[in-house]
Amino acid sequence: NTDIVALNQEYDSLTKNVIPQLEELLSNPDKLDESIVTILTEIRKKFSIARKTQILEDKQSFDSVDTTKLIAKEDVYICCTYDGYAKKTSVKSYQASMKNATEQDPFNLPKMKPGDHLVYSGLADTHQGLLLFTNTGNYAYVPVYMLTDLKWKEEGKHLNNIIALKAEERIVKAFLVDEFKKGINVVLLTKENKIKRTSLEEFVQTTITKRPIRACKMGSKSDSLVDVTMTTGNSDVIVVDNLGRCSRFHESEIPLVSTGAIGVKAYSAGIENAPLVSVLSLSSKEVSLLLVISSNRGARLIKSSDIETSTRLGPKANLIKVLKKNPWNIVTVEKFTRVKGKKSFASVTTVESSVTCDIDSLSPIALGAEMRENLSSLGKNIIIGYNEFGEVINKDTLVEEPVVQKIERVKVKADDVDTQLNLFDLFEREQNK
Repeated sequence: NTDIVALNQEYDSLTKNVIPQLEELLSNPDKLDESIVTILTEIRKKFSIARKTQILEDKQSFDSVDTTKLIAKEDVYICCTYDGYAKKTSVKSYQASMKNATEQDPFNLPKMKPGDHLVYSGLADTHQGLLLFTNTGNYAYVPVYMLTDLKWKEEGKHLNNIIALKAEERIVKAFLVDEFKKGINVVLLTKENKIKRTSLEEFVQTTITKRPIRACKMGSKSDSLVDVTMTTGNSDVIVVDNLGRCSRFHESEIPLVSTGAIGVKAYSAGIENAPLVSVLSLSSKEVSLLLVISSNRGARLIKSSDIETSTRLGPKANLIKVLKKNPWNIVTVEKFTRVKGKKSFASVTTVESSVTCDIDSLSPIALGAEMRENLSSLGKNIIIGYNEFGEVINKDTLVEEPVVQKIERVKVKADDVDTQLNLFDLFEREQNK
């Protein structure tokens, strides 16, 4: 049979040639190595391809990796409050809540605790970050992607899960930063009449810190940071106290110092020594309306062009009529923009909630005009805060060539400025009230 003959031949070949060779490979490591080399040499000849990568002798260092590049870029809506609550929301969730916006809530405010108010709210992307300033004089940088993802009408989560804030620490100002642009300066104002200016580049953080970093050294334990603004390098700065007095001067009068330095005197306070509440900046050609809000349910609009530029310690101007008895307590002064064809609103906070006030009928008034109670929608509630929607720092942010201005010192009457009074003068002033 042909099949039997073929099988016998295959058996003889295996027993005489193949099996002895395989047994020798298994028993002799040298023979095994030689066989492997022979096989690999044949493979290299048959499938040879030139190497496409380079082998470098120097080791590559990957110490600094920008983690934001690993995060998917996505548009979100974010908000941050004075009490330190923040969140991010998908555009879809925000737009869904926008459909339910009413005349009582034209700003589509997120849910907040009673008495809390916004320091930032708006559209952002996950490659940007919030630069936060606290009342204790510290700052922190929080990437947007690290914020908790919640619905717009849900209460935010406290920032303590990202940055360890002290129990008494509050967020007084927030900026959305896309780029720490060269030429932009940060101006910080304290309650007890100190002001300082620092380059925005000084606030760059290469790593995320768990604790806030000092931005402004306080002169006393009772002092606190009340407001922060960004300047262009050739801006005018306006500081305002809670009586409604203000001073306008060029930013070059504020020394450019590091984050750890203490500030200089912001303005000539006089004997009243009223606490400061706001600082604003105007670029060299900027003209804006200023919205003055008082705790006694009063609001006024003033043209920034009406405030003359003086020196830092020069004469002050009165935004409103300063009363000796029962003075108006100014909560804040903000730049205000009217949109043609749309009603004008302002969003303020009381101890109970946020209230939207219709200020469409307000017209700019002259400096020193009397303040009146005109926010009827508040009832008898006292205003304690103002909802801010913040400012974005990006490649389009205006930077101007720094100019050291020579300001003419105007000789003023003694009645126009505060003078040093002795004990008898003070007694006489009290008697005449």
